[in-house]
Amino acid sequence: MAWKNQQEIRKNTPKSSDIYTYWQNQELPYAKNNEFIVLEKGTCFACGIFHTLQRAHIVPLSQGGTNTLDNIHLLCKGCHSLSEGNKKYWNWLTYMRANEWKTKPEWAIKIIERNGVNLDEEYKKTENMNFKDRLKYIKKLLKENGIILKSY
Repeated sequence: MAWKNQQEIRKNTPKSSDIYTYWQNQELPYAKNNEFIVLEKGTCFACGIFHTLQRAHIVPLSQGGTNTLDNIHLLCKGCHSLSEGNKKYWNWLTYMRANEWKTKPEWAIKIIERNGVNLDEEYKKTENMNFKDRLKYIKKLLKENGIILKSY
């Protein structure tokens, strides 16, 4: 019975886009070097990685938290696991944003390595390529690992 009630409560969790909109207008701790102060859609609030995100309650439902926008952050699976039940959530978030924040190249490398790609071996394959071919190869490697570069 308790599990069914939890499922019903979770059904009312706000959409990710609404969570981003709400938190873009709020004060969050600074990220590394005061960068990325404005959240980008698709980034973990704690580490900045662009990856699959989960809705994470700041104060868990089991401890009296609510499904309101002011109690939910979007975190990657790893950060969500680290934040679970953390009674000093805001201290943890401040630490993460100051020390673990990933720049776009850092998150791309992390994802590629997590997928089992040996970047040293991949680099060796491009040593004799001209710049244009090397760039194509890198874009292909990124795409194969689910990282799509947007043109600005």
